[in-house]
Amino acid sequence: MQKLLGCLMGALFALVLLSSLIEGVIRLLAHEWPYLVPVVSVLLAIDLLFRRRRRASAEQAEMATITRQAAEVERLRKRSDRAIQVLAADRVVLERKSRELDELRRTTRGEVNFQLLTQRHHTSRKLADEWHGHKHQAIGSKRELAAGVRKLENHLARAAQGSTRLRRHAEQTRATVRALSGGVGQVQQEINRSDTELTRFNQATGKLRDHIRDNCGRRGSRWYEDLQERTRQRASH
Repeated sequence: MQKLLGCLMGALFALVLLSSLIEGVIRLLAHEWPYLVPVVSVLLAIDLLFRRRRRASAEQAEMATITRQAAEVERLRKRSDRAIQVLAADRVVLERKSRELDELRRTTRGEVNFQLLTQRHHTSRKLADEWHGHKHQAIGSKRELAAGVRKLENHLARAAQGSTRLRRHAEQTRATVRALSGGVGQVQQEINRSDTELTRFNQATGKLRDHIRDNCGRRGSRWYEDLQERTRQRASH
């Protein structure tokens, strides 16, 4: 009972306090409003000014971010262009080396040429390994460019919901994005073309390997068996 009575007394005190506060506000508004209106107006104007400044600051930051990301995408595009150039140069070399290997098989045979033929085979495999390294670099460039374009497109999508100034900046950048994003497909096209040429080159290298086995006597046979064993060991690791 005492606890309930204490709660009721507390509630009554709160109601009295709230009533007094409301009465004070009413009196203030009734008698002092000519003085309050200018004060409130100034406070509202200050709040509006700060809101506009914050919005303008956020807008400037977003525009700067878009500009930086566009520059990053352009850097990545240049890197992907270099990867394309490297693969294209490799493709030309592979095509020429394939013809040379075919010519070597037709004109060179016998155990007396064993060293020459095996050296050319070794060089051919090394060339293929180098191409694979360039291919992995190109794939990495393509992925980074695609990720950079996606990130920039996300910024542009958000900017499209912003102010007229921000939308205009985004639209100007979007034209650049369309031009730069084409690099992703171009890298993949060169990878595919070079892959095709590498297949032909590997076939020519394989034919040279069999040529050594069949036309260089016992040394050629032993070399072939050792090569196959090394290949099996690498595949098992």
